[in-house]
Amino acid sequence: MAKSKKLPEIFDLCRVLRDSYRQKYDDAVKARDDAVKFAKTNYVRQSPMLKQSLETARIEFANTIDKLKDDTRTALACELEKLKMAETAKVLQSPTSIENFAHLNDIPLTATELRIICERHGGENYYTDRFFRTVAEKNGIDVSEFPLMTDIDSKLDALQNLSDGLDDLLIKYDENKTLAGFNALSDRSISQAESKYIGTERTALTVAQKVTRAFQAIQAQPDQISKALCISNQLRNCTDKASRDALLCKLAENPVGDFAEAMSAPEMIRAFRDNKAKQYHQAEDALSQLVSAGQASAWDKVTDILTANRNNEFFADMAKDVLKSSDRAAEIAQSVNMDAGRTIYDVL
Repeated sequence: MAKSKKLPEIFDLCRVLRDSYRQKYDDAVKARDDAVKFAKTNYVRQSPMLKQSLETARIEFANTIDKLKDDTRTALACELEKLKMAETAKVLQSPTSIENFAHLNDIPLTATELRIICERHGGENYYTDRFFRTVAEKNGIDVSEFPLMTDIDSKLDALQNLSDGLDDLLIKYDENKTLAGFNALSDRSISQAESKYIGTERTALTVAQKVTRAFQAIQAQPDQISKALCISNQLRNCTDKASRDALLCKLAENPVGDFAEAMSAPEMIRAFRDNKAKQYHQAEDALSQLVSAGQASAWDKVTDILTANRNNEFFADMAKDVLKSSDRAAEIAQSVNMDAGRTIYDVL
């Protein structure tokens, strides 16, 4: 059975503290307003008794809010410190089992193979999990959904986000009910901290970043056989066509050895070297022009670019995000005919 990433209770505690703070703050405002109303109703205007009552109401309200802020801040700080100590203790544990997996460094792995290993052994030791992440990166595998411990920096950053969010709440939430006050320590910000803490928050790598990592892994192999195996594995683990095409283009333009190519993906690399690399770069240039034309609302130019590149096998895939983010561009794409009665939009 696959392991799940357990979330500590501190995130729910933040929601409870936030809601409780708002309610108690509002209750204090009402108590002060009731005291002011009573004083103005029952004491003579400008009298010493009225002035004293109003001042008492002001001081009691200020003291109540100060204590409320201190209690709320302390409640979170105590739990944060406990959790930070627990996470630090994991980092201090000796990596006793890494030697059992050292062989993974020397063989290509598929995403499925590494997932099976991580579901059995992930989450047991901080440094073992870091080793699994390193192996994944060498093989071009995304492990964001694998049951591995998040790195300590991300966890501490997530906890700091909670602390900063609470400070924001204590500063900005007031009787004026401003938007800034309601947005402080919002459900969204807490959820983002949760995702960062358990490692499901993902800053997607660009195609260029993925290809750079994959190509560096290939170049780092000690011999042609290892390079061939690495090329095959990197291409197999490319989960999107754009990354696969970009890696093939990189390999075609930066040969890593005839034997490595012949033993891995000779026909695909040769096709890029013969013609496809040129098409690929033409598609990149056209995409840049398309973005500029769309930003300038130059729809005639958008039509010209789409028409001129309708038979470029890479262009539609590169342009899909741009076309789908603009209703007008999408409408134009639906009118640009390709082969077999399809439009350029049909292949997005």
